[in-house]
Amino acid sequence: MIINVDYEVGTGGNVSVEKDEETFDFEITEFDENDYADIGVEVQGHGESWILNDVYNRNALPGHEDVRTDEYNKIFNDIKLEVIDSIKGQIESHFENV
Repeated sequence: MIINVDYEVGTGGNVSVEKDEETFDFEITEFDENDYADIGVEVQGHGESWILNDVYNRNALPGHEDVRTDEYNKIFNDIKLEVIDSIKGQIESHFENV
């Protein structure tokens, strides 16, 4: 099984899964969980939906003027990698049972 995740913090993205010569595409969307700017991610496609809660807090993210560029990039990259790993785990778990 090959899982390709294209995700950007603040934007969302998509997932493509290749299994047994069949391709499955999913959409990744971000949503506000509450009034405190906690952000969740939903993965949808092929009649399936997975929710990842508390991915990050929009108010806790620094601006470019708050930290050095390398720190800024690391914060966003760490969030991105964590979301990608979580999505891959959900997809793998789902497709093991299919």
